[in-house]
Amino acid sequence: MSKILMDCNIPTEELPEIFAQFDGYLETEEEEALSGKFTQYLFYETYGRRDFRECVCTTCGVFEVNKDEVPGFFQAHHGDGIECPSCGTNVEVYSLGRMRTGSSLKEWQRAAFIRKAKDGGILISAGYATKDYTPYDLRPCIDWNEKSRTYLAPGKRMQWTKELSNYWNCIYAEPGKGWERGKFIKEPFNPYMYTNDGSYYLFGWDKLMDSSLKYCQLEEWYRAIGEEWLSEESEPVRQIYKYLARYTAYPQMEMAVKLGLSRAVEELVMDGVKNHKYLNWNAKKVQDFLRMNKQDANAFLEVGGDVRQLRHCKDAMKTGVFRSVSEYLENVAEMNGTDNLTKAAECARIAGCNIKQAVKYVQGQMPQCYRSGVSISTILQYWKDYLDMARQLDYDLSEQTVAMPKDLKERHDTAATMIRVQQSAEERKKYQSRYKQLKKLYEFSYGDLSIIVPPDAQSITQEGYTLHHCVGGYANRHMEGFVDILFLRHSRKPNTSFITIEMKPRKSVRDKVVLVQIHGYKNERYDKSVSPLLKYEWFLSAWERWMKAGSKRDKDGKPILPENRKEQAV
Repeated sequence: MSKILMDCNIPTEELPEIFAQFDGYLETEEEEALSGKFTQYLFYETYGRRDFRECVCTTCGVFEVNKDEVPGFFQAHHGDGIECPSCGTNVEVYSLGRMRTGSSLKEWQRAAFIRKAKDGGILISAGYATKDYTPYDLRPCIDWNEKSRTYLAPGKRMQWTKELSNYWNCIYAEPGKGWERGKFIKEPFNPYMYTNDGSYYLFGWDKLMDSSLKYCQLEEWYRAIGEEWLSEESEPVRQIYKYLARYTAYPQMEMAVKLGLSRAVEELVMDGVKNHKYLNWNAKKVQDFLRMNKQDANAFLEVGGDVRQLRHCKDAMKTGVFRSVSEYLENVAEMNGTDNLTKAAECARIAGCNIKQAVKYVQGQMPQCYRSGVSISTILQYWKDYLDMARQLDYDLSEQTVAMPKDLKERHDTAATMIRVQQSAEERKKYQSRYKQLKKLYEFSYGDLSIIVPPDAQSITQEGYTLHHCVGGYANRHMEGFVDILFLRHSRKPNTSFITIEMKPRKSVRDKVVLVQIHGYKNERYDKSVSPLLKYEWFLSAWERWMKAGSKRDKDGKPILPENRKEQAV
């Protein structure tokens, strides 16, 4: 937890003086600002021939309305939302004639108030504010219950918390339970599933801007990560405590936000991730903060790089194929993004060439080896896979024609075939025991269809290639026993791909039979396709009954199909 939350670090002897600066009540301007966050009502009572109303607006107070003066107001009835005819505030109309106790109008809000401390730091008081309307008090004062008190200043942090209870929608402090000293600075309100996200209204922005934390760049960071404006007219906020607490220890956050590295600040605030390999949070100069020389730092900042680009840049520089950050940045556009350039750099390192040669090679592959519209990313992945397989096959990559073959696609496929040949013998040997067990559990023939267990991983890969679906990616998982892949074939064409089935792995005939998915050509995503689950229901139901009955066979190894009880009943 200490890696995520900032610890409280005020010496014990200084605590009484700081704690004494907190007030347990709201000032007039604070209560007025908070009052606007509650639902605003306009209570009314009609007199005479229903052409005169006495009103109480929770925003502007008492006034009277004549139907001749504001005829539209008299068309509003209990529960309608309108603009107050006196102050123009959006209000909910409420008839006093229908008001009994007013308990349904009770409302509470989560709020936090920033105040300035004597030493220039800030005091934040957070808690629950309640407004409880009755027929005798239509503009009640706010009932304020503090939940936490927090003190923050450069290099200093402290927080006190109080346990509050909620009974019949009444929030109160338990008798005998006072303020407790905290070990870490936490957000004042915990999020709960389906009920709230831990957000709260924040007031006193001007006090923060007049404190020793005024350069924290909180508002700029908050907007940069996609949240709303942080003024007192905003929606409820979150994570403000975490940000300010972290800033007391790392004032470099101001520099990071100004440099456009708000996401790096977000990772520091939310998760305690410092990105130490890429950033120095103790540095005072920009180039030292970015862990670059001045020339490289300027080049990086000119392109407006963020922390993700910084990671890619630093990782790519480690490959040794770039002479400078400027050279790296110049090639980002050539490779259509930082991800591709990082892959190109890794390939260049393995192939023993510089980045310019690698970029030229990749671009040269596009028209020669691939169909129209292929992406640079795909070419790079083929090249990286080829180089990895070439090292596994002990190719001489010091030879340029080997490391950078003109016919990359063909050389890639050839290397992949050789790898499969090498692995096939070992896989088959390990797979034999499992293969025999799967045949016993699953292999089945009925009518003109049969269930066949794949003899090896290559047959699964070929199945996916022939039927144009993704089962090829399941080959290794099948071989290792994480999934059971089966083939549904025509009995007269057992070697022709037709339908593929995935089952939940079974250890014995006593285990539950679970069919996960069944698909044919292109997963039936073509015109006039029919789900094999429906089309071959007659076969699948018979197969399932046979497996549930224990996958029994006769002396010749043929399945013994149990009798269908439904057919017997008919």
